[in-house]
Amino acid sequence: GHVAAGDEPDWRALARTRTTLVVYMALASLPRIARTLIDSGLAPHTPAAVIERATWPTARSLRGIVLDLTRAETVETLSGPALVVIGAVAGCALGSAGADIETATLQTYASAARAAA
Repeated sequence: GHVAAGDEPDWRALARTRTTLVVYMALASLPRIARTLIDSGLAPHTPAAVIERATWPTARSLRGIVLDLTRAETVETLSGPALVVIGAVAGCALGSAGADIETATLQTYASAARAAA
């Protein structure tokens, strides 16, 4: 997410690992990060999730695919603090531990937020 100039992770190398990636504080650069991962070989339909305000009563889990994260109009509807999960783990169900977390898809949430604006 937040890095000093020149300290950016090697997103191309991370895309090749095919492991689940967890990125903190990355909303501002998320479209660029997601596009770099896809351009580096990560499948556009790789599961992705954004968990907003994880420990707050207003926590929300939004799910989709990494391609959703390349769209600025989708990312602009998100708020922080947020944790971004990209990979197979993002496709897993929250189960009972997440029963109190509002869940939606990234596309549905972005569409609803734009309609309300």
